[in-house]
Amino acid sequence: MKLNFYDKESIKQFVKRDKHKLLEGMVVEEIFMQDIATPNKWNSWMSRGWWSIRNPSNYNQFLLFHVSKHLPSQADIEIYKFLLKNNVPSFHVLLIENELYFLDLTAHNLQSLINTSNYISETDFLKNYTTVSMDRDILKADESCRNIFNQERAISFFESQDLLDEVALQRYFANYFLTVCLNAYPVNLDAFIIFEDGPAVLEIKCKYPDNNGKYGINKGQTVLFKWLMKLGFSVYHYIAANPTCKKEFGVFDLIISDKLRKDFYWMYKKLTIVELENNHNTAPKETNIIGTEPVKYVPILASSFTNTQIFVGTNIDTSVISKETCTRSGCSGFMVIRKGKYGYFYGCTNYKDHK
Repeated sequence: MKLNFYDKESIKQFVKRDKHKLLEGMVVEEIFMQDIATPNKWNSWMSRGWWSIRNPSNYNQFLLFHVSKHLPSQADIEIYKFLLKNNVPSFHVLLIENELYFLDLTAHNLQSLINTSNYISETDFLKNYTTVSMDRDILKADESCRNIFNQERAISFFESQDLLDEVALQRYFANYFLTVCLNAYPVNLDAFIIFEDGPAVLEIKCKYPDNNGKYGINKGQTVLFKWLMKLGFSVYHYIAANPTCKKEFGVFDLIISDKLRKDFYWMYKKLTIVELENNHNTAPKETNIIGTEPVKYVPILASSFTNTQIFVGTNIDTSVISKETCTRSGCSGFMVIRKGKYGYFYGCTNYKDHK
């Protein structure tokens, strides 16, 4: 399958194969960059667009792929060198004219200036590095998890930030190349970053605690995080803490609410190997990548997170975020989060005019 990245409608339709919650999760990552990373001048030390799969030759290890439309930055190269020092097989994946090209991040390739002549084609990569046959379907989330309005609202946000091509590239690489070509189950890494005390990984989510006051981290991610910690990476988990504690309200609903936005903060903590070894719990099936199977997760005490006192969406222009219109005939209002006797619910801004 080839995706035409020059055709905006094609990439929109491809992105809509994903859950709306997954797309909203990518929105949260960008909001984090604008609320925290950019104000703290982290951008020049950050490397984004990373994916991991289990190493077919050693299931206890991982292969890492860095995917982008551009040649590596200095921050990218510093991460490459750290991974190389720890003998982690890694590849830079470059999109050139609708084709994926691969650079094996070996010592030889990192010793000289990286340019496109060093890369090999997707076909050659598959010949050299795998014998897997393409016998899986391209991922497509269950229809119940693909709310069209929420998908299109996320896509509009990506367009407003000039990010739609980048989002499409990451989803194409995960849903097509890793899933189909390599028959693998990929795990995304939101960002690598080099702090003064060493390299780190950032995990960024919007969520709320369970009934026991604990946040969940998918079990597959915890295995990857523990492996990275043993290599010398710190792992920092940032959470846009949903104050409603209800799954139906996403990041857009929260930041366009004047009342709830004041209670919508970024929380964070540095994870430890010990807490990632807690016994797992099971989350509902809609949290699965395609929304069809329950997901195991490791619980982490919400009280162990620190409040940054930074509001989520501080630097986002909410006027560009579309609002869902009321479905009542003749009503010109739109739906917002309201609070009643039994908790939070969607309500119309013009509900007093309803007959």
